[in-house]
Amino acid sequence: MTCLRSQDLKTTLSSQDISNYLSHYLNCDIFTLSGRAWDMDAEFLEQKLSGQKLAVIKITSDDDSNDAFLEILASVGKIMGVDAKVMDQIGDDGFKQAEQWGADIYTFSNDSDFVARNLNADRVIHSNPASSRIFVAALEMLNGGSLKGEQVLVLGLGPVGYFATERLLELGAHPVVYDISQARSISLYKILPEVDILLKDTDLEKTLLHNRDLLIFESVPQKNILSEETMQNIFCQVTPIVSAPGVPLSWPENWLWNETPPRLFHEPLMMGTASMLAGLCNEDYDQRYALSYPLP
Repeated sequence: MTCLRSQDLKTTLSSQDISNYLSHYLNCDIFTLSGRAWDMDAEFLEQKLSGQKLAVIKITSDDDSNDAFLEILASVGKIMGVDAKVMDQIGDDGFKQAEQWGADIYTFSNDSDFVARNLNADRVIHSNPASSRIFVAALEMLNGGSLKGEQVLVLGLGPVGYFATERLLELGAHPVVYDISQARSISLYKILPEVDILLKDTDLEKTLLHNRDLLIFESVPQKNILSEETMQNIFCQVTPIVSAPGVPLSWPENWLWNETPPRLFHEPLMMGTASMLAGLCNEDYDQRYALSYPLP
């Protein structure tokens, strides 16, 4: 399974909850959001996925959390109008079963990778670029529909943060990036010199404190980005808008449901999966979307 833990899976939402969540937070449905992630019309995406068969394939038979993970993937497919089911067989036998079933799409994951493949179009989408794009799309919608000209703080330059930075530049935003690894920040700057980089915790604190309405994309795989005391002091003074695919959640959980207007968008698995399926329908497909992480 990917870097998600069993406790993270417990925070995923049901089909109805996802519908309510997107309606409440973004005033849209799953087709609108995942289509926006790939610059596609929602109706076009729904038509492309209609009637497709999605096979969810087990790679190992290790534990119950893996089974729960797979069932969630299948449920996302059903939400998006495809005929989806988890294969009974494991590994190579699972792929053979998917072929015999007539699958158009399959998904599988291991400890480091989670991908979807369209067998008919021979396209592969990795979860990292897919997750980055749908959470950037969510940030767009939280900000009124556009990020053009906006400064966006990107926290975490792992795979999702890197691809999010690329996407933000495509949309005309101005990314300011921070990672605990200075070397990683410098590597990104060499590839994308248009970005600004923050190299110290103190730089990050100043940026958070001096920008009351800051837009944030956060993909940090730890609970506290800064010390708990520092975070509490910052939250007393600023009201950022945050799109956060990172797990575990680094922001106050009460922001998820109790804030009006909404200021935090977070979901650990279903959004990324929906974006993967949408990405397979993208007419402007690029093989880079199959990559886990392009930074050295």
